[in-house]
Amino acid sequence: MLIVYWSNDTTRYLMEQKTLKILDLLNEHRLLLSEMYNGEILDRDLVVFQIAIDSKPAIFLQASRKDFLFESETTSKPDVTLFFDKAETFLAILLNGANVNDLFLKGLYRSDGNIILSQLFLYLFQRV
Repeated sequence: MLIVYWSNDTTRYLMEQKTLKILDLLNEHRLLLSEMYNGEILDRDLVVFQIAIDSKPAIFLQASRKDFLFESETTSKPDVTLFFDKAETFLAILLNGANVNDLFLKGLYRSDGNIILSQLFLYLFQRV
């Protein structure tokens, strides 16, 4: 579900524009991400990752053992929040194009909440 708000609230409009950009980037890589998805590593049926870009909630990743879905909103409480400096950093981690330890040490990636789930996220799109 993708919801876009058209109102005079420019802050909300800018947030929605950022969300659309991220979802468009993810949609461009949907097939590759589907092939890389490794949901078997999850220890429960549904995990909700809140993805914050530039310290603002942007999207949610709902992951199960069989499938995943990126959404702009969710009715589920997030299990863990992941913070990224920009959308490209998030995408680089998903596509295994970045050294997560370096990003963490530079302050470009961090997490809040369940530490085990934050670590599992790093392997969720790494089919071995």
